[in-house]
Amino acid sequence: MILGLCVLLVSDDNEVANLRLNQIQVVGTHNSYHQRPAPAMLASAIRVNPAAKEWDYSRLPLAQQLDHGIRSFELDMHLLGNEWLVMHVPVFDPNSSCKTFGDALRQVKAWSDKHPRHVPISFLMECKEEGFAMSKKFRQPERADIERLEAIIREVFSREQIITPDDARPKGNASASPRGAWPTLSQAAGKVLFILHETGRNRENYVADHPTLEGRLMFVNSDPDAPHAGAIVMDNPNSNIADRAREGFFIRTRADGRENPSASRREKALASGAHILSTDYPAGEYPSHEAFGFPDEAPARINPVTGPANRAGQAILEPIP
Repeated sequence: MILGLCVLLVSDDNEVANLRLNQIQVVGTHNSYHQRPAPAMLASAIRVNPAAKEWDYSRLPLAQQLDHGIRSFELDMHLLGNEWLVMHVPVFDPNSSCKTFGDALRQVKAWSDKHPRHVPISFLMECKEEGFAMSKKFRQPERADIERLEAIIREVFSREQIITPDDARPKGNASASPRGAWPTLSQAAGKVLFILHETGRNRENYVADHPTLEGRLMFVNSDPDAPHAGAIVMDNPNSNIADRAREGFFIRTRADGRENPSASRREKALASGAHILSTDYPAGEYPSHEAFGFPDEAPARINPVTGPANRAGQAILEPIP
């Protein structure tokens, strides 16, 4: 269902340049790194857990996903020693197109350098903790491990290339939550944005001493009334998303899942006002009648809830003016 509710018209250059980041929608991939397990391992995993049959797929490399219009990636990460490895499930489902967090960033940086003025690319990182229960090689993250994510980001991207919480809060008000003052697309073109997809101890370790994320590189998955609230993950594309979008939050929802690729869910996601629409059926991996995305694999479209009403759903093309 490539067309979904999208409108084929393209908005004019001046309007695109002046749109705010929270006035667009992009498509992201779920488990963006995932590679099919070895047949014997997959069969073994299915015997232990029948739901593991859903692991029988491979994503395109990140750069190829970007070529097909994807502008948001979701990475599951496990801590091995001091290294953040990107994988789904240790031992049973470990294959990945990017071995480490740093590898993923470098792949995207290389593509970004070749495509200046692209629609901003976002990353959602989930720091998994089940690895240490499966193998003593893995361990539970501590505060220093969460802090190290920033160091890895800085090794690849400069501060000027990153959209941070300070860039989204009202200027001159460090006590304000990081939302509602999002940069324009012209200001954000060619940049990246990071969301720590955590709500427990890992999030608390990151926001400690930075309650509004002042000076931080990453947003966090927040409750709307939290002082650090700027990005919110709402898996179910329901009517509450529109209210939160109007309040200035940047929202990710699930357009479908491997267990639920229904057209009605996809249509709800498109209409919801969420800014990142995560799919398990991206263009380039599935035929057009099964894939979810925008017409002609456009990298973004105008948000039907927060964007100009007379331009809702219109495609946004690159390079951004």
